[in-house]
Amino acid sequence: MYIRLLLFCVLLTPVLSSCNVRELAERFIPEAESEFARAHFNLYRLGEVDQIVSELSGSIVDDEIREKVEEIVDYVPDEEPISYEVVGSNTLSTGKARTVNLTIQYEYPDEWLLFSVSVDASSTPFKVNSVNAQLMEQSLGEINAFHLAQNGLTGILFVLFGVAVPVFCIAVFVVCLKTPIPRGKWRWAIFTLLGAMTFEINWTTGQTFFNPISVQLLGAGFARSGFYGPWVLSVAVPFGALVFLAKRRKWLSEAEPRES
Repeated sequence: MYIRLLLFCVLLTPVLSSCNVRELAERFIPEAESEFARAHFNLYRLGEVDQIVSELSGSIVDDEIREKVEEIVDYVPDEEPISYEVVGSNTLSTGKARTVNLTIQYEYPDEWLLFSVSVDASSTPFKVNSVNAQLMEQSLGEINAFHLAQNGLTGILFVLFGVAVPVFCIAVFVVCLKTPIPRGKWRWAIFTLLGAMTFEINWTTGQTFFNPISVQLLGAGFARSGFYGPWVLSVAVPFGALVFLAKRRKWLSEAEPRES
C-alpha cells in the first residue's frame, strides 16, 4: 500500500507541475528586449545594413563589420516568416551592466531559422553585442523530441534503469520504515532515497557521460534546458539503499529474541 501511494505521488508530480510551467516561463521573458531583438532580426530580412550596424555595440564594430553583416543578410530568408517563438532567454546582471540573451525560432514554409542575439540592456537605446543565425530542416522541438528507440540498446538500458532504480529506492525506503533500527531511522530512510555516481545520456546526440562525484535523488532523473533543449537522462547507483540492505541483516539479528 505504501509503495503504491509513493509511486502514484512520484508519477503525478511532474504532470501537475508542468501544467502552467510554459505560461510562467513566458512571464520572465523581457518584453522590451524581446521586441528589440525581433525588430533587429527584421532588419536582416529587409537588408538594412546601415541600420543594423548602427544598432551594434561599439565593442564589436570594426573594419570588417559590414562584410560580416552582409553575410548574415544574405543568409537570412527575405520572406516573411510564418511564425516565431522565443525558445531561449536568460539575463545576466553585473553591477550596472545588464545583458539579455535571447534565442528566437522562426518558421518558414520549408525550413526553420534559429536567431540568437545578445542585447546590451544597460545601454540607451539597446545595443547588440552578438548575433548568430542558423537554418534548420526541422524545428528544435522535432530535433530534440524524445523517441524511445533512437539510441538503440544503450538508450533502452538507460530507460529501464531509470525506472527500476527509483522503484527499488522507494521499496527499500518502505522496508527501512518497517525495520527495527537502534537509532536514526529517519536519517537512514532518507539515505535509502539517494544515489551516487551518475551515468548520463544526451538523448538527442546519444553521448554518454559519467560523473563520479554526484548525488541523485531517487537514483534517477531527467531534465532539459528550456522547452526545446535536448533531454538528458541520468541514472545513479542506489548507494543508500544498498548500504542499508547490507546493514539490515545485522539489525534484524540483533532484534531477534535470544533463547536463555
